[in-house]
Amino acid sequence: MAENLVPLLLAQQSSGNWPLYLAAALLAGLFAVVAAAFYIQDIYEFRSFDNALRYLFASLFGLDYPSLTIEHGQPKLDEDEHNTLWRIGGPGYVNVKLGNAVLLERGYGATRVLGPGRHFLRRFETIREVRDLREQYRRDEVKAVTKDGIDVVVRDVEATFRLATGDQPRSERQPYPFTPEALHASVYNRAVGKDGKAPEWGEAVMNLIKGRIRNWVSGQRLDRLTAPVDQDPRAAIRADFDSEAARQQLAGLGAELIWVNIGHLDTPKKVDEQRLETWRSFWEAEDKVTRAQGESLRVAYRELGRAEGQADMLVAIARALEGVDPARDLDQQVAELMLLRVGGVLEAMAAQPWLSEGEPGADGQALKAPPPEG
Repeated sequence: MAENLVPLLLAQQSSGNWPLYLAAALLAGLFAVVAAAFYIQDIYEFRSFDNALRYLFASLFGLDYPSLTIEHGQPKLDEDEHNTLWRIGGPGYVNVKLGNAVLLERGYGATRVLGPGRHFLRRFETIREVRDLREQYRRDEVKAVTKDGIDVVVRDVEATFRLATGDQPRSERQPYPFTPEALHASVYNRAVGKDGKAPEWGEAVMNLIKGRIRNWVSGQRLDRLTAPVDQDPRAAIRADFDSEAARQQLAGLGAELIWVNIGHLDTPKKVDEQRLETWRSFWEAEDKVTRAQGESLRVAYRELGRAEGQADMLVAIARALEGVDPARDLDQQVAELMLLRVGGVLEAMAAQPWLSEGEPGADGQALKAPPPEG
Protein backbone atom coordinates (compact mmCIF):
# COMPACT_ATOMS: atom_id res chain seq x y z
CA MET A 1 0.00 0.00 0.00
CA ALA A 2 2.90 2.32 0.76
CA GLU A 3 4.29 1.89 -2.75
CA ASN A 4 0.93 3.01 -4.18
CA LEU A 5 0.75 6.09 -1.89
CA VAL A 6 3.84 7.78 -3.32
CA PRO A 7 2.64 7.71 -6.96
CA LEU A 8 -0.74 8.96 -5.73
CA LEU A 9 0.80 11.96 -3.98
CA LEU A 10 2.98 12.69 -7.00
CA ALA A 11 -0.06 12.52 -9.19
CA GLN A 12 -1.97 14.92 -6.96
CA GLN A 13 1.04 17.25 -6.89
CA SER A 14 1.20 17.23 -10.66
CA SER A 15 -2.49 17.98 -10.82
CA GLY A 16 -2.07 21.08 -8.62
CA ASN A 17 -4.41 19.92 -5.76
CA TRP A 18 -1.69 19.07 -3.23
CA PRO A 19 -2.12 22.28 -1.14
CA LEU A 20 -5.67 21.21 -0.36
CA TYR A 21 -4.56 17.80 0.80
CA LEU A 22 -1.74 19.31 2.89
CA ALA A 23 -4.13 21.74 4.52
CA ALA A 24 -6.55 18.91 5.27
CA ALA A 25 -3.75 16.90 6.89
CA LEU A 26 -2.63 19.89 8.95
CA LEU A 27 -6.19 20.64 10.03
CA ALA A 28 -6.71 17.02 11.01
CA GLY A 29 -3.50 17.05 13.07
CA LEU A 30 -4.43 20.36 14.71
CA PHE A 31 -7.89 19.04 15.50
CA ALA A 32 -6.37 15.93 17.10
CA VAL A 33 -4.01 18.02 19.25
CA VAL A 34 -6.78 20.38 20.37
CA ALA A 35 -9.14 17.49 21.09
CA ALA A 36 -6.43 15.75 23.13
CA ALA A 37 -5.74 18.95 25.08
CA PHE A 38 -9.44 19.37 25.87
CA TYR A 39 -9.56 15.74 26.98
CA ILE A 40 -6.61 16.25 29.35
CA GLN A 41 -8.19 19.43 30.71
CA ASP A 42 -11.43 17.58 31.39
CA ILE A 43 -9.81 14.51 32.96
CA TYR A 44 -7.51 16.44 35.33
CA GLU A 45 -9.91 19.36 35.84
CA PHE A 46 -7.49 22.06 34.75
CA ARG A 47 -8.93 25.54 34.87
CA SER A 48 -6.70 26.70 32.04
CA PHE A 49 -6.56 25.14 28.58
CA ASP A 50 -2.97 26.38 28.27
CA ASN A 51 -1.77 24.00 31.02
CA ALA A 52 -3.24 21.00 29.22
CA LEU A 53 -1.83 22.10 25.86
CA ARG A 54 1.61 22.72 27.38
CA TYR A 55 1.66 19.25 28.94
CA LEU A 56 0.65 17.71 25.61
CA PHE A 57 3.43 19.48 23.69
CA ALA A 58 6.00 18.53 26.35
CA SER A 59 4.91 14.88 26.18
CA LEU A 60 4.71 14.63 22.38
CA PHE A 61 7.48 16.91 21.18
CA GLY A 62 9.68 17.56 24.24
CA LEU A 63 8.98 21.29 24.10
CA ASP A 64 8.61 23.74 27.00
CA TYR A 65 9.03 21.29 29.87
CA PRO A 66 7.19 22.38 33.05
CA SER A 67 9.08 22.75 36.34
CA LEU A 68 8.18 22.43 40.02
CA THR A 69 9.96 23.46 43.23
CA ILE A 70 9.68 21.38 46.42
CA GLU A 71 10.29 23.31 49.65
CA HIS A 72 9.36 22.74 53.33
CA GLY A 73 7.75 19.43 52.47
CA GLN A 74 5.29 21.00 50.01
CA PRO A 75 5.17 21.92 46.32
CA LYS A 76 5.73 25.62 45.81
CA LEU A 77 2.60 26.65 43.91
CA ASP A 78 0.69 29.83 43.39
CA GLU A 79 -2.83 29.97 44.78
CA ASP A 80 -4.55 29.25 41.45
CA GLU A 81 -1.71 27.34 39.80
CA HIS A 82 -2.37 23.84 38.42
CA ASN A 83 1.11 22.49 37.88
CA THR A 84 1.09 19.51 35.54
CA LEU A 85 4.07 17.87 37.25
CA TRP A 86 2.17 17.85 40.55
CA ARG A 87 -1.18 16.83 39.08
CA ILE A 88 -0.11 14.41 36.33
CA GLY A 89 3.65 13.80 36.47
CA GLY A 90 6.50 13.91 33.96
CA PRO A 91 8.01 14.90 31.73
CA GLY A 92 9.46 17.95 33.45
CA TYR A 93 11.99 19.19 35.96
CA VAL A 94 11.70 19.06 39.76
CA ASN A 95 13.87 21.29 41.92
CA VAL A 96 14.12 19.74 45.40
CA LYS A 97 15.33 22.16 48.06
CA LEU A 98 17.59 21.21 50.97
CA GLY A 99 15.79 19.35 53.75
CA ASN A 100 13.27 17.61 51.46
CA ALA A 101 12.87 14.17 49.91
CA VAL A 102 10.57 13.02 47.10
CA LEU A 103 9.29 9.52 46.31
CA LEU A 104 8.46 8.86 42.64
CA GLU A 105 6.18 6.20 41.16
CA ARG A 106 5.57 4.94 37.67
CA GLY A 107 2.52 2.79 37.20
CA TYR A 108 3.51 -0.41 38.97
CA GLY A 109 5.21 1.13 42.02
CA ALA A 110 8.02 3.23 43.39
CA THR A 111 10.86 4.05 41.02
CA ARG A 112 13.21 6.55 42.64
CA VAL A 113 13.87 8.62 45.76
CA LEU A 114 15.01 12.17 45.07
CA GLY A 115 17.15 14.22 47.40
CA PRO A 116 18.16 17.88 47.10
CA GLY A 117 18.94 19.02 43.55
CA ARG A 118 17.38 19.44 40.10
CA HIS A 119 15.93 16.24 38.64
CA PHE A 120 14.19 15.29 35.40
CA LEU A 121 10.95 13.32 35.63
CA ARG A 122 10.43 10.87 32.80
CA ARG A 123 7.16 10.44 30.97
CA PHE A 124 4.43 8.96 33.22
CA GLU A 125 6.65 9.28 36.31
CA THR A 126 4.58 10.84 39.11
CA ILE A 127 5.32 12.37 42.50
CA ARG A 128 3.92 9.95 45.09
CA GLU A 129 4.77 11.96 48.20
CA VAL A 130 7.03 14.69 49.54
CA ARG A 131 8.64 14.49 52.97
CA ASP A 132 10.08 17.29 55.10
CA LEU A 133 13.35 16.04 56.61
CA ARG A 134 13.44 18.60 59.39
CA GLU A 135 12.44 17.70 62.94
CA GLN A 136 8.66 17.58 63.33
CA TYR A 137 6.86 18.83 66.46
CA ARG A 138 3.35 17.81 67.47
CA ARG A 139 1.18 18.54 70.53
CA ASP A 140 -2.07 16.82 71.46
CA GLU A 141 -4.03 15.18 74.30
CA VAL A 142 -4.89 11.54 74.99
CA LYS A 143 -8.20 10.21 76.30
CA ALA A 144 -8.04 6.86 78.08
CA VAL A 145 -9.83 4.63 80.60
CA THR A 146 -7.92 3.31 83.61
CA LYS A 147 -7.89 -0.30 84.75
CA ASP A 148 -10.61 0.48 87.30
CA GLY A 149 -12.85 2.05 84.64
CA ILE A 150 -12.29 5.78 85.24
CA ASP A 151 -11.95 8.23 82.34
CA VAL A 152 -8.78 10.32 82.37
CA VAL A 153 -7.26 12.82 79.94
CA VAL A 154 -3.51 13.16 79.47
CA ARG A 155 -3.04 16.76 78.41
CA ASP A 156 -0.15 18.57 76.71
CA VAL A 157 1.44 15.49 75.16
CA GLU A 158 4.39 16.81 73.12
CA ALA A 159 6.64 14.91 70.74
CA THR A 160 9.51 15.71 68.38
CA PHE A 161 10.46 13.20 65.68
CA ARG A 162 11.97 12.96 62.20
CA LEU A 163 12.41 10.57 59.31
CA ALA A 164 14.74 7.77 60.42
CA THR A 165 18.39 8.49 59.68
CA GLY A 166 19.72 4.94 59.95
CA ASP A 167 22.36 6.18 62.44
CA GLN A 168 23.89 8.41 59.77
CA PRO A 169 25.60 11.45 61.30
CA ARG A 170 24.84 14.94 60.14
CA SER A 171 27.47 16.57 57.99
CA GLU A 172 28.00 19.74 56.02
CA ARG A 173 27.17 17.95 52.78
CA GLN A 174 24.19 16.11 54.27
CA PRO A 175 22.66 18.11 57.12
CA TYR A 176 19.42 16.10 56.92
CA PRO A 177 20.35 12.41 56.52
CA PHE A 178 17.67 9.81 55.86
CA THR A 179 17.31 6.35 54.37
CA PRO A 180 15.21 5.39 51.33
CA GLU A 181 13.77 2.50 53.37
CA ALA A 182 12.46 4.94 55.97
CA LEU A 183 10.86 7.06 53.25
CA HIS A 184 9.17 3.99 51.73
CA ALA A 185 7.90 2.94 55.19
CA SER A 186 6.55 6.42 55.89
CA VAL A 187 4.53 6.31 52.66
CA TYR A 188 3.33 2.72 52.36
CA ASN A 189 2.93 1.61 56.01
CA ARG A 190 0.30 4.11 57.10
CA ALA A 191 -3.06 2.64 58.06
CA VAL A 192 -6.13 3.84 56.19
CA GLY A 193 -8.77 5.62 58.27
CA LYS A 194 -12.55 5.27 58.28
CA ASP A 195 -12.81 7.77 55.44
CA GLY A 196 -10.68 5.53 53.23
CA LYS A 197 -7.70 7.90 53.30
CA ALA A 198 -4.33 7.54 54.96
CA PRO A 199 -3.53 10.30 57.48
CA GLU A 200 -0.65 12.70 56.98
CA TRP A 201 2.64 11.12 58.07
CA GLY A 202 3.19 13.40 61.08
CA GLU A 203 -0.36 12.74 62.22
CA ALA A 204 0.14 8.99 61.82
CA VAL A 205 3.29 9.08 63.98
CA MET A 206 1.50 11.15 66.63
CA ASN A 207 -1.41 8.69 66.60
CA LEU A 208 1.07 5.88 67.26
CA ILE A 209 2.56 7.79 70.21
CA LYS A 210 -0.89 8.52 71.60
CA GLY A 211 -1.83 4.86 71.22
CA ARG A 212 1.13 3.70 73.33
CA ILE A 213 0.27 6.23 76.03
CA ARG A 214 -3.38 5.12 75.97
CA ASN A 215 -2.40 1.45 76.31
CA TRP A 216 -0.09 2.20 79.24
CA VAL A 217 -2.74 4.21 81.10
CA SER A 218 -5.32 1.48 80.48
CA GLY A 219 -3.14 -0.98 82.39
CA GLN A 220 -2.93 1.20 85.53
CA ARG A 221 -5.31 2.02 88.36
CA LEU A 222 -6.21 5.63 89.07
CA ASP A 223 -4.26 5.73 92.34
CA ARG A 224 -1.13 4.67 90.46
CA LEU A 225 -1.54 7.72 88.22
CA THR A 226 -2.64 10.42 90.66
CA ALA A 227 -1.02 9.28 93.93
CA PRO A 228 2.03 7.17 93.04
CA VAL A 229 4.10 5.67 95.83
CA ASP A 230 7.21 4.91 93.80
CA GLN A 231 7.85 6.16 90.24
CA ASP A 232 6.24 9.21 88.67
CA PRO A 233 3.79 7.89 86.03
CA ARG A 234 4.96 10.51 83.53
CA ALA A 235 8.53 9.27 83.88
CA ALA A 236 7.28 5.70 83.45
CA ILE A 237 5.52 6.63 80.21
CA ARG A 238 8.65 8.35 78.88
CA ALA A 239 10.69 5.28 79.80
CA ASP A 240 8.27 3.13 77.80
CA PHE A 241 9.28 4.96 74.62
CA ASP A 242 12.91 3.95 75.22
CA SER A 243 11.99 0.28 74.89
CA GLU A 244 12.95 -1.76 71.84
CA ALA A 245 9.28 -2.47 71.09
CA ALA A 246 8.52 1.26 70.85
CA ARG A 247 11.52 1.86 68.58
CA GLN A 248 10.47 -0.96 66.26
CA GLN A 249 6.91 0.32 66.13
CA LEU A 250 8.08 3.82 65.19
CA ALA A 251 10.52 2.39 62.64
CA GLY A 252 7.53 0.74 60.98
CA LEU A 253 6.41 4.24 60.03
CA GLY A 254 9.92 5.33 59.13
CA ALA A 255 10.08 7.59 62.19
CA GLU A 256 12.74 8.24 64.78
CA LEU A 257 11.58 9.70 68.11
CA ILE A 258 13.78 12.47 69.49
CA TRP A 259 11.83 13.68 72.50
CA VAL A 260 8.48 13.11 74.19
CA ASN A 261 6.91 14.95 77.11
CA ILE A 262 3.80 14.15 79.15
CA GLY A 263 1.96 17.17 80.55
CA HIS A 264 -0.56 16.38 83.30
CA LEU A 265 -3.48 14.05 83.94
CA ASP A 266 -7.03 15.30 84.35
CA THR A 267 -9.84 13.31 85.97
CA PRO A 268 -13.61 14.02 85.96
CA LYS A 269 -14.92 16.47 88.56
CA LYS A 270 -17.03 13.81 90.28
CA VAL A 271 -13.95 11.64 90.71
CA ASP A 272 -12.03 14.54 92.25
CA GLU A 273 -14.90 15.22 94.67
CA GLN A 274 -15.09 11.56 95.68
CA ARG A 275 -11.33 11.40 96.23
CA LEU A 276 -11.51 14.56 98.37
CA GLU A 277 -14.30 13.03 100.47
CA THR A 278 -12.29 9.83 100.89
CA TRP A 279 -9.24 11.85 101.89
CA ARG A 280 -11.28 13.83 104.45
CA SER A 281 -12.78 10.66 105.95
CA PHE A 282 -9.35 9.08 106.23
CA TRP A 283 -7.84 12.00 108.14
CA GLU A 284 -10.89 12.33 110.37
CA ALA A 285 -10.41 8.69 111.34
CA GLU A 286 -6.70 9.33 111.92
CA ASP A 287 -7.59 12.30 114.14
CA LYS A 288 -9.95 10.17 116.22
CA VAL A 289 -7.26 7.54 116.68
CA THR A 290 -4.76 10.18 117.79
CA ARG A 291 -7.24 11.66 120.27
CA ALA A 292 -8.02 8.20 121.66
CA GLN A 293 -4.32 7.49 122.11
CA GLY A 294 -3.88 10.80 123.97
CA GLU A 295 -6.84 10.06 126.23
CA SER A 296 -5.53 6.60 127.07
CA LEU A 297 -2.12 8.08 127.85
CA ARG A 298 -3.71 10.65 130.18
CA VAL A 299 -5.61 7.95 132.07
CA ALA A 300 -2.46 5.84 132.31
CA TYR A 301 -0.47 8.74 133.77
CA ARG A 302 -3.21 9.45 136.29
CA GLU A 303 -3.41 5.86 137.45
CA LEU A 304 0.37 5.71 137.60
CA GLY A 305 0.41 8.77 139.82
CA ARG A 306 -2.14 7.29 142.16
CA ALA A 307 -0.21 4.04 142.39
CA GLU A 308 3.02 5.88 143.14
CA GLY A 309 1.25 7.96 145.80
CA GLN A 310 -0.12 4.88 147.49
CA ALA A 311 3.29 3.24 147.38
CA ASP A 312 4.94 6.29 148.91
CA MET A 313 2.31 6.33 151.64
CA LEU A 314 2.93 2.69 152.53
CA VAL A 315 6.68 3.26 152.58
CA ALA A 316 6.20 6.27 154.86
CA ILE A 317 4.03 4.24 157.25
CA ALA A 318 6.60 1.47 157.37
CA ARG A 319 9.41 3.90 158.14
CA ALA A 320 7.31 5.60 160.80
CA LEU A 321 6.71 2.32 162.56
CA GLU A 322 10.46 1.72 162.69
CA GLY A 323 10.90 4.83 164.88
CA VAL A 324 8.31 3.92 167.54
CA ASP A 325 9.62 4.16 171.19
CA PRO A 326 8.29 1.21 173.22
CA ALA A 327 8.59 3.25 176.44
CA ARG A 328 5.99 5.78 175.37
CA ASP A 329 2.33 5.44 174.55
CA LEU A 330 2.29 3.30 171.40
CA ASP A 331 -1.03 4.53 170.02
CA GLN A 332 -0.10 8.16 170.44
CA GLN A 333 3.27 7.73 168.69
CA VAL A 334 1.76 5.85 165.77
CA ALA A 335 -0.90 8.50 165.25
CA GLU A 336 1.65 11.35 165.30
CA LEU A 337 4.09 9.64 162.95
CA MET A 338 1.39 8.67 160.48
CA LEU A 339 0.05 12.21 160.37
CA LEU A 340 3.52 13.59 159.69
CA ARG A 341 4.32 11.07 156.95
CA VAL A 342 0.94 11.35 155.25
CA GLY A 343 1.23 15.13 155.26
CA GLY A 344 4.67 14.92 153.65
CA VAL A 345 3.45 12.56 150.98
CA LEU A 346 0.49 14.79 150.17
CA GLU A 347 2.76 17.84 149.91
CA ALA A 348 5.07 15.93 147.55
CA MET A 349 2.15 14.86 145.37
CA ALA A 350 0.84 18.41 145.25
CA ALA A 351 4.27 19.57 144.03
CA GLN A 352 4.06 17.12 141.05
CA PRO A 353 0.98 18.19 139.00
CA TRP A 354 1.81 15.80 136.13
CA LEU A 355 0.67 12.87 138.31
CA SER A 356 -2.90 13.98 137.66
CA GLU A 357 -2.48 15.06 134.02
CA GLY A 358 -5.62 16.35 132.41
CA GLU A 359 -7.20 17.36 135.74
CA PRO A 360 -7.77 21.11 136.14
CA GLY A 361 -5.30 22.92 138.35
CA ALA A 362 -5.79 25.90 140.59
CA ASP A 363 -5.92 28.24 137.59
CA GLY A 364 -8.54 26.12 135.80
CA GLN A 365 -6.04 24.91 133.14
CA ALA A 366 -5.38 21.26 132.42
CA LEU A 367 -2.16 20.03 134.02
CA LYS A 368 0.59 18.91 131.61
CA ALA A 369 3.10 16.10 131.83
CA PRO A 370 6.68 17.16 132.62
CA PRO A 371 9.18 17.31 129.78
CA PRO A 372 11.49 14.32 129.42
CA GLU A 373 14.75 14.51 131.32
CA GLY A 374 17.91 15.34 129.42
